Amino acid sequence: TQRLNYYRQAIQTLLDRGLAYRCYCTPEELEKMREEQKARNLAPRYDNRHRYLTPEQQAQFEQAGRKAVIRFIIDDDREIIWQDLIREKVIWKGSDLGGDMVIARTPENAEE
Repeated sequence: TQRLNYYRQAIQTLLDRGLAYRCYCTPEELEKMREEQKARNLAPRYDNRHRYLTPEQQAQFEQAGRKAVIRFIIDDDREIIWQDLIREKVIWKGSDLGGDMVIARTPENAEE
C-alpha cells in the first residue's frame, strides 16, 4: 500500500509538471491505428493524439466511461543516451520509441 501511494504521487507529479498525460484511446482505436500504419508500410506507433486534450475533452471521455492510461511524453527529437556494458554507448531518438509510452493506469484505477 505504501508503494502504491508513492507511485500515485509520482504519477501526479508528472501530470502536474506536464511531463505525462491521460490517454483515453480504446484498444480498438489503437488496433485500427496500427492496421492503418501497416497498410502504409509504416512501423506501428502511437500518434500521441491525446497529448493535448483540453479539460473539457477529458471530461467528455470520462463521462462516456472511458478508462485512461498515463503516457509519458517523449519528444521525437530528443536523444536518449545510455552506456550499455555490451554495446557501449547507445543512442536512440525519441522518434524511434513508437510514440509516448504508457507508464501507468490512472491512479484511480491502479488497483484494478
